[in-house]
Amino acid sequence: MNTQQVFISGVQLFQAGNFAGASQCFSTVVQQTPHHLDAHFLLAQCRRKLSDLEGAEKILRWLLSVRRNPEYLITLANINIAKQAWTDAETQLRDAIKLQPSFDAWVNLGRLYFMLEDWPQAKVALQQSLILRPNDVSSLISLIECYRRLGEVEQATSELKRLAQKTDINPNQLYKIAFLLHSLNHNQQAFDLLRFRIPVAGFNDGLMGLLFKIVLQHENIDGAKEFISGMLSVPSIKRRALDLLFRLEWESGQDSAFIHYESALKSTPSADVLEDYLRKLIKCGRFEFAYQQLTELNQGQFKSPALQFLKAFIVCELGYFNEALTEINELIAQQPEDGQFIEQKVKTLLSMKRTDEAFALMQARLKLPDVKQGTYALYASVLKLSGREQEYRRLYDFDKHINCIQIDLASNDLHERLKQKLTEMHSANREPFEQSLRGGSQTTGHLFESYDPDVQDLKERLMGQLAGLFSRVDFSSSAPLSSLKMDEFTITDSWSVLLNDTHFHANHFHNAGDLSACLYLDVSGVNSQPGEGWIKFGEAGLGDWVQDSPDYCVKPDTGLLVVFPSYMWHGTTPFQSDKQRMTIAFDLRFSRD
Repeated sequence: MNTQQVFISGVQLFQAGNFAGASQCFSTVVQQTPHHLDAHFLLAQCRRKLSDLEGAEKILRWLLSVRRNPEYLITLANINIAKQAWTDAETQLRDAIKLQPSFDAWVNLGRLYFMLEDWPQAKVALQQSLILRPNDVSSLISLIECYRRLGEVEQATSELKRLAQKTDINPNQLYKIAFLLHSLNHNQQAFDLLRFRIPVAGFNDGLMGLLFKIVLQHENIDGAKEFISGMLSVPSIKRRALDLLFRLEWESGQDSAFIHYESALKSTPSADVLEDYLRKLIKCGRFEFAYQQLTELNQGQFKSPALQFLKAFIVCELGYFNEALTEINELIAQQPEDGQFIEQKVKTLLSMKRTDEAFALMQARLKLPDVKQGTYALYASVLKLSGREQEYRRLYDFDKHINCIQIDLASNDLHERLKQKLTEMHSANREPFEQSLRGGSQTTGHLFESYDPDVQDLKERLMGQLAGLFSRVDFSSSAPLSSLKMDEFTITDSWSVLLNDTHFHANHFHNAGDLSACLYLDVSGVNSQPGEGWIKFGEAGLGDWVQDSPDYCVKPDTGLLVVFPSYMWHGTTPFQSDKQRMTIAFDLRFSRD
């Protein structure tokens, strides 16, 4: 086989995705013909595909010493993007554009700025790429996201609606378009796009997750339920469809929320559907009925660690502690390092007031992987209930780790506008399922990702105050916080809560943050009686068998921001009033040393 034939074989292997085989062919070619530039370039491409970035870069730099080819520059820039060498990548792409302003050069420059969240520069580069290739859907989707990020809502909406009419769009692109429509509050159009453009069998977890967000804000609940009911015949998404139907019924205030589970379990019982059904009964505190259902529907038919774990949980809540220990000990014997199983045993021991055993077991748990904020919350309860006051106060240093800041809400009349806008957003008839609320409503989505100017104004005010706080306060005395880089933080989630008469938060913690915060926007419904509607810390939410009380309380005030470790148990006391309590809450994540 001569050199040209070897080269052609390499190209065929490359096109077939056999990069290792293609690499051998191109290596042979360049050994026989050292100045075969195309073989060198394709060899660099193979090395890149095989994750040998250093080898690919070496070849490309040699090629550029021979010829300033824009393709070489673009490929080298992409390697530098993978290495996060942003400045080098930008320079190489700009040089490629000077040599030849191609679609590939502009779109990769747009991608670079997109990754850096430099939305103005990304917008310009993507607009240039679309001049050269006007029908490139991926570039147009990225450009629309730039418009959204820059607050150019009308332009984003116009382009989205035009794009949604195209017929040559793949499911992944449809997902992105529907997501953007949803993020711009066009939920009906997003729902219709998913409903009519993607066959039911084509739905996967990602699409179901987006559908979940959309339909919970959908005005035509009956239409949404009808569509999702049609998914119950598709095994791969049946579980998600049942969950979504339940939540639609629950959050619209219907008494029939469990009916879909009960029907599914009668017709085609399965272990995973039974598990989900039991978890929802448990969340509603229906322990006796859950035990009855587990006994009647299972009858030894399904044996899984998940169902055995739920049985251990249920019988503990019913006060059958020895049975609970038997079940959980069997699970730990099978999986001795499963943190969930160990923590359930700790809770059972606390319920039995065997606090020293709980402490010893918790010490072992903390040495295992996957320690979460809930693990530290449980540990704090063990320390407190076992009389280890000094250790408890080190972990829960209320005076040092709970910080209150007054946020300026009065300037530019921000306070009243925010209250009005958020009140309009609180449209749910019932508290969201699996949240700490008991009554009231909670906004959906990441509130601070809204491009409403007042919400963004508030976020800027908060971020400035938080940066100042974190430069002053030392959190290192608490082990879970000791490695945090306090100058590197992001808001991971945010939401607003509206409570009215008798509503409250059950005691809980936040696994999604390192620190959490609550800002009071309207406290007109609290403070009529001392303690009503106040936020309380330190009182565990471990069921009726573990008696506890709060150690620290903060009185709400308009504009008050309370910042605290996410692993701290916290909740609120109910209040009685014909007025309301409105807050904005969020979680913060920090970089670590």
